[in-house]
Amino acid sequence: MPDTPSGTQLPTGPPSSCGEVDVEGISLYGGLPGMGGGLDEELADLNLVGQPLTVTQELDSHARNQLPNPSHPASQEGGPQPQPHAGATNNTPQTQTQPQHTPRCQEQYCPVPITLAEAPHIFKDLRKRQILNPHQVEQLRKTPQAHFKTASINIKGRGADRIHDATHKWHQIHTTVLHNNIALMAVQETHLSSTQAQEIQDSYIGKNLKIFSSLDPSRPNAAGIAIALNYNLVNTETDVVKTYNLIPGHALCITVPFSGKETFTSLAVYALNESMTANREFWNDLTKKWLTLNLPVPDQILGDTNIVEEAPDRSNNRIDDQSAVEALTQFKNLFHLKDGWRAINPSEQQYTHVHQGQNGRTSMS
Repeated sequence: MPDTPSGTQLPTGPPSSCGEVDVEGISLYGGLPGMGGGLDEELADLNLVGQPLTVTQELDSHARNQLPNPSHPASQEGGPQPQPHAGATNNTPQTQTQPQHTPRCQEQYCPVPITLAEAPHIFKDLRKRQILNPHQVEQLRKTPQAHFKTASINIKGRGADRIHDATHKWHQIHTTVLHNNIALMAVQETHLSSTQAQEIQDSYIGKNLKIFSSLDPSRPNAAGIAIALNYNLVNTETDVVKTYNLIPGHALCITVPFSGKETFTSLAVYALNESMTANREFWNDLTKKWLTLNLPVPDQILGDTNIVEEAPDRSNNRIDDQSAVEALTQFKNLFHLKDGWRAINPSEQQYTHVHQGQNGRTSMS
């Protein structure tokens, strides 16, 4: 499998980041059952490793205040009581002031811990109930498709500061998305400030793509992640599309209308790569968020994991740190997800990322 489960880094080989999404085949990560061939040649010529643009919904102050803190229990007397995590049992009496249950795509972050052992069962049940409410269905400008393509790319920077510059990489992302009928594109290493993301949205690109961008405030000229939705293929209305900026610049989750009144949730990631310890804690952090916050269950994880799960996924057969691999495996197992590319290519070796080591040696993954 490529360095990124979804084949994020495409310049060096046949990309595997593009796939057809069907209602009956969404338990996977980094690729989908029955996914088609690679992106067009023009995408490989980008010499970049991917990202889409649109201003993302940050956690508001109320939601941030509800994030769990080990030293400050979430349920102090006199403080706000957490809502039950959908699917979990709660014997605490409900007060009239608490909001009634709504479809998960509308629910707010809510710290109600569930255990690691019970999570897979609960999330499997929740996935079935992630639907639009009647009001949201009325807001749809088009009937949701029963299948669509998703893709991921790491662009290693935007290429230019201004979108008016011909070398800006978002021009080619725009062309690639349209020519390949991609509904959702995840982009990593976007290096976009909120102003730059908005500039792209306000350009001709914004006529076809709705961009959700997340910047790492501690590394404004590095990292960064975005999701671009194709207006022509996906409903993008604010009332029906929900975004969750989980780890700024590194983890962005989005829920969109899918088939009928169902929804499809993608988690785009650009995992930390400073060290294997940082990478491991990235996945552990995401696991904790899903166990303690009322988040939609992802049907897909795509992006750049900065780690491979098996030695054959690297040309030199190097084995990555097992604690980091186990953290990634534990996270995707919460949702019954699997490596979609490897599932349909059990013995094949293809690489989408080239790494030049300090010793001058080249490796691929």
